[in-house]
Amino acid sequence: MGAIRAAAIAALAGVSLAGAAVAGMEKALHERPVPPPAALPAPEAPAVPAAPVSVAEPASTSLPPCRAAARACVRLTTASAWVWGMDGALVGPVPVRVGRADSPTPVGAFPVEAKRLDHVSSLDGTPMPFAVFFADDVALYQGDLTQPSAGSVRLPARAASTFFEALGPGDLVQVVP
Repeated sequence: MGAIRAAAIAALAGVSLAGAAVAGMEKALHERPVPPPAALPAPEAPAVPAAPVSVAEPASTSLPPCRAAARACVRLTTASAWVWGMDGALVGPVPVRVGRADSPTPVGAFPVEAKRLDHVSSLDGTPMPFAVFFADDVALYQGDLTQPSAGSVRLPARAASTFFEALGPGDLVQVVP
């Protein structure tokens, strides 16, 4: 009888350990994976997207190359961006247009400083709807994807609205090569 009890206790301990392992795996699956920095390709000229794409459905097939703390991510080499939406779903990659060679988009991690729904550029009077400012006067905003900017990141209309809604002051925007 003692051997049966010992076997039952050992079996229950095994089930408890297996349950803890499963719980750990479930937690890991629900956390945002971040690829190591070594996985980033060498910088190259940003590509010009052929046409804006819809961001109606969150795209989880391509994970952003930014730190887990970043709420928005911009990758210059692929001219693409991601944002974690209000519902926690990843939106992106979406096509973007970044700064010209003489006025590049800064690389780094920056907190959102301000948001302006109907901003107008002080440089040339160009409308910048859904502007989310980071890195001083650099912004994510709705703009023309056929021309480079003066350093800001231009987004298609629907994506600009999504980024504007999802980001708030203090949220981290990371720009990687």
